[in-house]
Amino acid sequence: LIIFFYKYINDLSISLILCYNDELINLNDLDENEINKCKNVVISKLDDNIKLIYKVVDEIFQFYLTDEYNVYSSVRRKHKSEEKDNVIDNFKKKKKKEQLIQWCHGNVGFIILLIELLKYKYVPIYFKEKYNHEFLENMGYLIWEKGLLYKGFGLCHGISGNGIVFLYLYNLTNDKKWYIMALKYALFSIKYFKKFYNIPDRPDSLYEGYAGLIVFLSFVLKPDLTYFLGYDFPNSIISTHM
Repeated sequence: LIIFFYKYINDLSISLILCYNDELINLNDLDENEINKCKNVVISKLDDNIKLIYKVVDEIFQFYLTDEYNVYSSVRRKHKSEEKDNVIDNFKKKKKKEQLIQWCHGNVGFIILLIELLKYKYVPIYFKEKYNHEFLENMGYLIWEKGLLYKGFGLCHGISGNGIVFLYLYNLTNDKKWYIMALKYALFSIKYFKKFYNIPDRPDSLYEGYAGLIVFLSFVLKPDLTYFLGYDFPNSIISTHM
């Protein structure tokens, strides 16, 4: 959303001026200097928010990243100094059995977020070095290993949502192995469609049902158009400020 604002910064500035100035009734009344002043203020605020995003994401990974490159969805990971405690050991064993590899829980959404953050031309050096392609690919391997979910074909917690991430990684790395992984997920979904169709409460929906599969299959056919509906912007709508 911030990148979207960057692209349309002039329109956003004009809208803000008109919104907070009742005396102005049309665009012809606007002063160019006033627009530029507003634009500079808005850009400064957006830059501050971008920096904050990098900081928050880095902190999330420090405390919630697992050894298998997943992300705990709700319970804070304990520091290594606390791992001798039996309670913590039991917790970690339990969490390992309950691993959630899906967009709404786990590393799927974070892969997409990291890819977008790494595109920014002013990405902090520490962030770029820490969350590099190797890091992202390790996250992707976990999805390949455990991402065939028995929850249907939806984007939120289904096979299609996980499969789309492979296409993100393919577009990022240009490595065909990620496209092949996406294709394998697509073929699996087609083969077992009848078995998985009725599992979700809303089997025809986008985030739970087979509408998500239709989206996924369309992106398998045209991977360069891939984006996660409701979470990311398509490239045709926004060219980044990056």
